[in-house]
Amino acid sequence: MPAEWKEGVAGHFLDTGIFRLETFFYENAWRWCVVSGTDDVEAQGVADNQEGAKSDAVAWTREQLTTALRRLP
Repeated sequence: MPAEWKEGVAGHFLDTGIFRLETFFYENAWRWCVVSGTDDVEAQGVADNQEGAKSDAVAWTREQLTTALRRLP
């Protein structure tokens, strides 16, 4: 089942259960951030458009989860 981005107050978000990915338009640029379950910002960046912001947030999350899975015994 594919995950769906939901519309929030400031932009769009995707709650994965581990991280919350957010995109929003601020100061004439699309921005993205990845927030942990404890509401700490783990990563953030700027993209050319909303799809790029979503893609960058997903890519960062995928990289982190892949690295964590490789460390498992």
